[in-house]
Amino acid sequence: MTTNNNLLPPDGIPSIESVQADLDRRDRDQDRRHLLGAVGLGIVAVGLVAGDVLAQRYGIDGRLSHTLPFLAKAQEAINNVDDTLVPVGEYGIPAAIGFVASVKALAPFKGAARFADGFSAREPSADGSERKRRFGGIRRRVGMAMAGASLATFTAGIATEVGRGPDRPIDAFDALVPGNSVVVQYKEAMPMVQSSLNVALAQQIRKDAAKKSIPTHAFGLNLGTYEYKGHAYTDLFAGVETNETSPVHWNGANCNDVPVILDSASGVPRGAKLSVNGISVQVVGTTERTSSMNRVSGIIDEKALTTCLEQDSNKPPYGMTMETDPDTAQQLVDEAHAETGLTAPAAVITKDQEKQNSELFWDANVKPITSVLSFAAIGLAGMAMASAMGSRLLRNRRELGARLAAGVSVNTLRLAEIVRATKDGVVAGVGGAIVGIPLAIIPNAIQQGFDAGAGVREAAVGMAVGLAGSVGGAAFKLRRLREVANPEETTRI
Repeated sequence: MTTNNNLLPPDGIPSIESVQADLDRRDRDQDRRHLLGAVGLGIVAVGLVAGDVLAQRYGIDGRLSHTLPFLAKAQEAINNVDDTLVPVGEYGIPAAIGFVASVKALAPFKGAARFADGFSAREPSADGSERKRRFGGIRRRVGMAMAGASLATFTAGIATEVGRGPDRPIDAFDALVPGNSVVVQYKEAMPMVQSSLNVALAQQIRKDAAKKSIPTHAFGLNLGTYEYKGHAYTDLFAGVETNETSPVHWNGANCNDVPVILDSASGVPRGAKLSVNGISVQVVGTTERTSSMNRVSGIIDEKALTTCLEQDSNKPPYGMTMETDPDTAQQLVDEAHAETGLTAPAAVITKDQEKQNSELFWDANVKPITSVLSFAAIGLAGMAMASAMGSRLLRNRRELGARLAAGVSVNTLRLAEIVRATKDGVVAGVGGAIVGIPLAIIPNAIQQGFDAGAGVREAAVGMAVGLAGSVGGAAFKLRRLREVANPEETTRI
């Protein structure tokens, strides 16, 4: 310890005045540092404000971006994250429980198993207090991993709805139009992309099909908006051929109060009047669970769709169904091409292929985002558990070093910590999935037509993240067990 000799008089006893002077000097120095700190922070604040003003004045958004080449393999790999995690969760949790059970079963017969079972059941550096803080200890150990599992369950539920939710309106429309063979402009057609059959070709196909007593049904699709009570929303209307007994039959007189059926997700009651694509319509009926992803589905007469919603009475149909097998339908299309001499495109697909086209579209355009979140959840859980394991090793390094000095092998200590991490992983995975399941429903309240949820598949994704993150993070940190718990250092007196 050093002293300021200038403060000491010859007799070695400092005077009150000298001590007070030294204290005053220290206060002045501290005040100066406070002032300099305040000035510095003020300059930073003024600089930030000035920078923001200049950025707004000259249209500088400060956004860092760069176009990268599209990597189809990378997208495919990311989209398969959830599919890869499902079996890990489905079989990993039972396997983890079986692993812990096997260690307990071998404990009476194997010294390593006996040590691993006992050592993994308590915190060595807090024997007397761990039981009193059991819940707090569990929360501290697996809280972040559980959060990662919850996030993974949540995003898996969103991903399922994004990819499969658009099947609902397709199924509803398919039920209205008989026939499994669908003639469209090209084989990738589905509701979110445009398709139009050549009018002359479509007429010839229907004429040839009628000669063979094969019923055909034209239909249309329109992506538009409807306005109700001053708010605009997006919609997907299917136009179907109707007769006079249909509630949406249109007499063709005018485009005022055109009868439509609207999904209940819109919140529009039966009998209400609203505007669709600027056209006045009246809701004569409702459907249930036929909308998806901010697209409220509706049903309208096919002629009303082209004449009123699309303002073109001569517009060709989106497609037509044929009540025959795909091979016969393709033969009729080929005959119509030969008879008319037209080269206009037309392809025959099944209704199942139409749904697959929709699923591929959404998987390619939205699912990569949710899959990246699942991938990030694994990293979150892994880093959290690696950090927890690192802290535990540091906290218990003396106890671990004492065990090593007493003859316990490094691998036996690793086994004990892996058993502990496995237990934590089961708690984090199962607990996180339980929390994530109800969370997946929340977006349904903020997105019209959305019907997300989480089931066994989504829970399996969350459990996989919790388990893999816990065990993987622990295993990563346990590589340095010998260095952290060096018995020569930790047992030195």
